[in-house]
Amino acid sequence: MKSIVQKYLAQKVLEDIREGQNIPENLIIEFDKYPIIDFIRADVIADDIPIIVNRYINSSEDGYTAFGISALRGQRDSEPVKKLLFDLWHQDEDFNKKFKTMFRLLDYEDLDISIHEDMYDFVLSNWDKWVDGVIKYFGDDEFLSKIKKRISNKDFPETKLWIRLCQCMASPDKHEVKKILAQYKDSTAPLVQKVVKDLEQKLKE
Repeated sequence: MKSIVQKYLAQKVLEDIREGQNIPENLIIEFDKYPIIDFIRADVIADDIPIIVNRYINSSEDGYTAFGISALRGQRDSEPVKKLLFDLWHQDEDFNKKFKTMFRLLDYEDLDISIHEDMYDFVLSNWDKWVDGVIKYFGDDEFLSKIKKRISNKDFPETKLWIRLCQCMASPDKHEVKKILAQYKDSTAPLVQKVVKDLEQKLKE
């Protein structure tokens, strides 16, 4: 029943967006949380792209901008969306925009390793703010189980593994975090190896 209500709400949000209705920023921030945002993404179509870009991503309000970037995930194969995301990452220094943009860029499995490394530097340089953003996105204390479920999903791209491990660090259950990190200590991916080593050191601090 809960998913039916969330899907209905997602459809109503998109209807309001398409009709130019003003949605208060405090509501938009709530809609940009898991799982409701996934239902919204699933219903976004190509015709919605310019509306979302103009009214939300180009907004001066952080909540609207973050929602807009997040909502376009379902249209990631669109060339205008792809260009927009790369432009935001390379040209915008705003933390909230970069925080949202990096997750959408990581949807591209052919992303150059240099960009992954640049993202990891961004995470480390903004560690406390970044962890706080992770907690706000998942919205509750059970997000560690949600992250583990995503990692175990057969459709989960391995290119996102390092960022999921970083997300685990936001959990207060450090014992479980250690167990997760230990599973990837011998990863064949150099960046994952480095991330595991760095995160294990952070757990000791």
